[in-house]
Amino acid sequence: MPKKTGKSKPEPPVGVSVFLKESHLGATQAAGVQRELKAKGFTLRENLEAIGVLTGSAPAAALEALESVPGAEKVEKERTDYRTQQ
Repeated sequence: MPKKTGKSKPEPPVGVSVFLKESHLGATQAAGVQRELKAKGFTLRENLEAIGVLTGSAPAAALEALESVPGAEKVEKERTDYRTQQ
C-alpha cells in the first residue's frame, strides 16, 4: 500500500478570460501582458487580440495575481454552472 505523504493533489486549473485595457490592444502591448500573465501561472489557449481578450487557464489560487497584471482590465473565471431550462 502506498504511503500517504500528507500532500493533497494540486487543484486542476480553471478556465479564464482576460480582458485587456484599451491602452494594451496593440500587438506589442498585448505580448507584454501575455508574458506577465504566463509568469503568474496563465496558460494561453486563444489570443483574441482583435477584441482584446485572451482565453486560457490558470490555477484558481492565481486569479488574484492575474488581475494585478498591468494591462489586464478584468479576469473572469469561466462558468461551469450552466443548467438547462425545465
